[in-house]
Amino acid sequence: MKIGEFLYFAPGIAFADIDFREKSLPDQYARRIEGFYLAPANALVKERHGFAAGLLIVCAIDALGKVESPDASVGERFKHYCRARLPSFANEAESRQLYELFRNGTVHEARVKDGTEITFESGVCVETAPGGIRVNPQYLLEEVRSALFTQMEEIRNNDDSLKRFKKYLLQQFHTELEGINTRIQQ
Repeated sequence: MKIGEFLYFAPGIAFADIDFREKSLPDQYARRIEGFYLAPANALVKERHGFAAGLLIVCAIDALGKVESPDASVGERFKHYCRARLPSFANEAESRQLYELFRNGTVHEARVKDGTEITFESGVCVETAPGGIRVNPQYLLEEVRSALFTQMEEIRNNDDSLKRFKKYLLQQFHTELEGINTRIQQ
């Protein structure tokens, strides 16, 4: 996000302020996902805008899944992330439905598909609906937040994971960082 002359990696963190030598990089990435996706989703949940909240949450899952499995296809990394990190979607069928009916529907078709429902009335994150699943975005948000912080803690505490994470971010944000490096070298 650009504000004035600065391009921001996360709210309050300009790309120029990222220090790839620090173990704080996972925390900076968590601030990115929290600030650009999960905090806005939380505001939408509070206003009962379930569809928009759900859309931001699945976009965050996409990003977190790519960190974990950067070379996998979108569908495979999304479903794998859900099975591995979101307790309510550990089941193959529910992770597949979250991807195919909920995520693909909201992202590509401005709808949830084939009987899938978004509701605040359910007391659980996911349950069976007549044609698919019923998802409560408030509980999905809680699970994704927990997964984000667990994932970043694991990266921070493992030197090999931290090296892979730095490499991943350098590749993903090559263009944004290249401009900064050019300015620094001048």
